[in-house]
Amino acid sequence: MMLRALVFLYFILFSNHVFSEEIPVIVISASKQPQSLSTVGTSVTILDENFFNDSSEYFLGDALSTSTTGANFFQNGGHGGTSAIQLRGMPKRYSTVYIDGVKMSDPSSVSNDFDFNNILTSQVASVEILKGNQSSIYGSGAIGGTIHITTKKGKPGFEKDINYSAGSHDTHNLSGSVSGGNEKSIYYVGLQRFQTDGISALDHNDEKDRYRNNGLVASFSNKFSDTLELQSNARVSETYLQYDAVCVSSLFGCSSTRDHSEEVDGVESSANISLIHKPIEKLTNKFTVGSTYIKRIYGAAPGSKNTAQDNYYGDRYAFLYQGNYNFNLDNSIVFGLEREDDQMGYNGNSTVLIEASSHVTSQYFDYQSRLTNNIYATFGARFDEHSIAGGGSNEDSHRATLAYVFDDIRPQS
Repeated sequence: MMLRALVFLYFILFSNHVFSEEIPVIVISASKQPQSLSTVGTSVTILDENFFNDSSEYFLGDALSTSTTGANFFQNGGHGGTSAIQLRGMPKRYSTVYIDGVKMSDPSSVSNDFDFNNILTSQVASVEILKGNQSSIYGSGAIGGTIHITTKKGKPGFEKDINYSAGSHDTHNLSGSVSGGNEKSIYYVGLQRFQTDGISALDHNDEKDRYRNNGLVASFSNKFSDTLELQSNARVSETYLQYDAVCVSSLFGCSSTRDHSEEVDGVESSANISLIHKPIEKLTNKFTVGSTYIKRIYGAAPGSKNTAQDNYYGDRYAFLYQGNYNFNLDNSIVFGLEREDDQMGYNGNSTVLIEASSHVTSQYFDYQSRLTNNIYATFGARFDEHSIAGGGSNEDSHRATLAYVFDDIRPQS
């Protein structure tokens, strides 16, 4: 298998065949590099900052559920409840989520998927939803597709912004930011606080399901020279939720007298720092270190058998290299190496402690080519080796797509 991949790469690297003149480029991350939207062989939905500025939704999941087809958003309960998005009808674990290039699946969950319950629209600049198999770039976990979330960034100059809105059930949403910079360095810092008393899903009492979300989004970039640039992003969300547990039987403390004061404190964070080196016009190298941390603390519920806190936590460290080589605007290749280390744990009380760890190493390439004036093709492969799953065996993923552009909509050079 590896030999076939090397032969294919050799053919690509020494092929100089060009079918057309240069065409304009529309930024899209379907292949982790700038690419004309018309050349992408999978369905893509792009939501920009204007969309979120005009949206009345507080949370990203609610905004996505009304803006695109082929995506199913679901949530348990009110604000802050467990939520996720399914793409193309696949289970949510097959829809890979990235925030500023950092993989956001939850290392502490059984299925390693990601909840959308804590992402506020005030944090988001744009979202790209790629529907369909993206396995050659993002692995076998992206069978349903991928969702790329980009948080807000600064611009040259100086800007400050503050927004406040309120709603029923004592709901308040406050966000503010400062940003600025020059042609060399740009920064952005945004803070937000959302809180609501909520409502109860039960009809035998009048207690409410309160939710609170305190968040920070920040970014900084610095251009050292024409060939070297540093980029960094960080996001932190601290949350508190009161919820109603499901009553199964009175044997487990479920009765009409139970006050249903279950609660959970959570912390969710992601950060990355990248060094981008462009030694020549056609080649771009990107070296990235990223991290994800998620923790959930479930408080003791009065009236139930559970009298101790349940702590679930997980973190991921990723070391990534990505290379882009543009032979010309008709032929390009993306290639990379990745290493992800996951740690997860559970602590029920002072005597119960469970910890585990795993890692994945990956290599991939994705080649895009204009076969004719109207036909664009993508060929790619990815090779993953998991330290635990499948007995530590390899898993190979391959992808081939074709896009046909009609003459009346084909970009002109």
